[in-house]
Amino acid sequence: MTTHNSSVTPAGGSVTAPQPGALRRAFLVDLRLNIRTATATLFTCAISLVLAAFFTDGFAGLLPIWAALAWYRYGRGDTIDRQELRASLGTTRADRVRGRVALIAAESVVILLAMGAATLITVALGHDSTGAGPTFKVSTGPGVSTLVTTVIAVLYAGLALLLTGILMGADCLTRRPGWDAAVLSVLIYFLAGLLGAFVMMLPLMLLTWSRVDDLVGAALAITVLLGAFVVLTVVLRSRMRTWIRQLDSGVQQRLESIT
Repeated sequence: MTTHNSSVTPAGGSVTAPQPGALRRAFLVDLRLNIRTATATLFTCAISLVLAAFFTDGFAGLLPIWAALAWYRYGRGDTIDRQELRASLGTTRADRVRGRVALIAAESVVILLAMGAATLITVALGHDSTGAGPTFKVSTGPGVSTLVTTVIAVLYAGLALLLTGILMGADCLTRRPGWDAAVLSVLIYFLAGLLGAFVMMLPLMLLTWSRVDDLVGAALAITVLLGAFVVLTVVLRSRMRTWIRQLDSGVQQRLESIT
């Protein structure tokens, strides 16, 4: 008989803090169960870097789309058997949520680094860069180096991925997602990028009219993006607590069986 563990949620609705080492164990368990998915990501990143070294960085433009699908890809692997295996290993539902978020965050960082590296490698080796590495093309003034432009583009793509996780995490963590979650993930990623471009358009236009130095404008852009990262990270942590409460209260605990 398998005993299902669950984290304890106090009556007030707050979520207890993880025990020391619980996050690391949950991360390693999730990584072990999804090693094929994680390996596929590493292989895809390696291929994009090889293509960037010999041809162009255009293939790297597909990497953020793969990253946007992470919540769906890992969620599809959450079968009843895996749920029981986690319970037998002593992994609580709260730890599962934290471990999954940590795993997707780690994968996203790897993808973003590979995405930016592909563009830098292409430019350094004298190949034609399509600027497709970050999916959303970022244009800066002539006084801004390729490295700084790439950093801005990668941060921008990272924000879109964060927003995708905030909006899609519940559907992919509290139940086994269907194909519609994959479509929504990609759609939200692109809409987040378009929304970000619209929001940043006005201040960038003001900087242009004010004839601010290109490097100063780039520094301000990086500062704003990092600030947005902090805000969205706080929002994601809050959403994680909501997902844990949903699982602990019994809402949508039963995952769909493989069809």
